[in-house]
Amino acid sequence: MANQTQQLALPAPRTYTRTDFTALRAFVQHIALGVIARRYYDPDDRVV
Repeated sequence: MANQTQQLALPAPRTYTRTDFTALRAFVQHIALGVIARRYYDPDDRVV
């Protein structure tokens, strides 16, 4: 048990866009989520 190797299933790495990091910075600065969604994300592009 202790000396046996274990196979770990790692999830695929997530990717973040430049817009995602900009929205995160706005969130940390306590900007309302609605304002962030309207300002940085296109409603037709993807789910926020």
